[in-house]
Amino acid sequence: MLIEKNLNDGILQVGIGQYGEDNGLLLAVLHSRYLVIYGVTTSHETTELIQVYRHELDRNSFNFTQGYFGKAHHEMICVQSVDGMLTIVNQDSIQLQVTLPDFYLPGPLIFAKHSDAFIVTNTSFEIE
Repeated sequence: MLIEKNLNDGILQVGIGQYGEDNGLLLAVLHSRYLVIYGVTTSHETTELIQVYRHELDRNSFNFTQGYFGKAHHEMICVQSVDGMLTIVNQDSIQLQVTLPDFYLPGPLIFAKHSDAFIVTNTSFEIE
């Protein structure tokens, strides 16, 4: 399957996951100031992106990670901003916003499912 669509803004990151209750796969697209979750539908010979959720973000985004945070039954997304804010997005709402202390540069962000924790690097490039 190949989809080509002009989304009118630059794309920082793309992910695929079960972001809803129906267990279907959805497409997450991160732009600088918003995150959009799309459903992909195929009928006959056409494939379309259908917007399911759109979240306006308070800060400029850098990247995101996804996972079953807190042992949830569906995947959630954690967006890292360029100035150190982590925003947890759960389906149609923003659940939590936390600012990392002593933050200067954004870097890698991952979710460790076995310990149910986010792993980031600090200003000294140490893992926290």
